Amino acid sequence: MDFRAGLQSIAGAMRADGDAHSLNLEAGYGWKLAGGVVLEPQVQWTRTEVDNIDLLSTAQANFEADGGVSSVGRLGLSIRKDFQPTDAGTEWATYGSVSAVRDFDGRNAYAINNTFLGDTRTGGTSALVELGVTANIGKLALSAGVNWQDGGALHSFVGGQLNLRYTFGGSSK
Repeated sequence: MDFRAGLQSIAGAMRADGDAHSLNLEAGYGWKLAGGVVLEPQVQWTRTEVDNIDLLSTAQANFEADGGVSSVGRLGLSIRKDFQPTDAGTEWATYGSVSAVRDFDGRNAYAINNTFLGDTRTGGTSALVELGVTANIGKLALSAGVNWQDGGALHSFVGGQLNLRYTFGGSSK
């Protein structure tokens, strides 16, 4: 992936381009229990490398980012339940998951004027909790979720997503 970052600072607006390469492997298997509840143990590993970031330069200073590397593993348990379609044909599903997430080698180095050198590290183990709901209404699919992650280099991160998808032809499943 090529990326472009727009930066605003006291020195003015700047732009940096760079490259990112990522590999993600995931596996899981769901067991259907009584009442249609599905339990699914999951395992995931993602490695991301960022490099070729442009030098940021002003009259006073140069900032050079040395890219970064991150390897993250996740071991979790998901629970989900699909509900019978309503009279209007809407299908609902809810899900939740609890995971242990380990950042094995998250690091990023930088240099200012080739004199001040530093790095950041995000290694450590954290807990991740996710909850969400999905609705399929004909060709329209709507999903929403929230997540909370805490531990390691992360301190009570809260996030969320809202997705809307329309399928042209066929159904939204």
